Amino acid sequence: MMLITRAYGLNSFQVLGAPELNTTRFNILAKLPAGSSTAQVPEMLKTLLRERFRLETHHDTRDFRVYSLTATKGGPKIPLKPADYDAAYARSLEEKIRDGTAHGSLPVTMARLADFINQYRDYLRLDRPVVDQSGLKSEYLIDLAEFMQPSLDAAMAAQKDGSDPTAVESAVFGAVEKLGLRLEPRKVSMTALVIDHIEMTPTPQ
Repeated sequence: MMLITRAYGLNSFQVLGAPELNTTRFNILAKLPAGSSTAQVPEMLKTLLRERFRLETHHDTRDFRVYSLTATKGGPKIPLKPADYDAAYARSLEEKIRDGTAHGSLPVTMARLADFINQYRDYLRLDRPVVDQSGLKSEYLIDLAEFMQPSLDAAMAAQKDGSDPTAVESAVFGAVEKLGLRLEPRKVSMTALVIDHIEMTPTPQ
């Protein structure tokens, strides 16, 4: 599933196929050809999937029940990305976090927030995936560890004592609201990738 979503730039819920797509794993050893860039990786993955797994697909438009991630009227309560934020700044911050002079985790942009929540969606008891419709992209930075910890703590407590799973969902909503954002249940039409054929045993080179 990870290979398919990376290749086609979709969320996992937009890929319609057998449940085995989520459970079957492979070890892949690969390197970029000389002179290529990471921007070419999706097309390379599509080629790999077609040639090694005999993947055949078609696109469709489907209605999905989602949580729409939007900004509140007061606007986001998230630090703006520093003007000098670049790869060097990120490395410096990562080093400070590692040696304990800064707290949290390496911050990510708004574009990653919905993806991060979706990674833990089952654990957090959310009954539908999250889609970023906030319009906020790279100008904001979010400390994911600080954002997620209350939600993860609530999830662990619920699993331990068997409490109402809605308490976990409430913790997620509360964490989102602290960022000046909200999750709204909606039905949206989105592109879906329908798997027509795939062989779970890869074809040898």
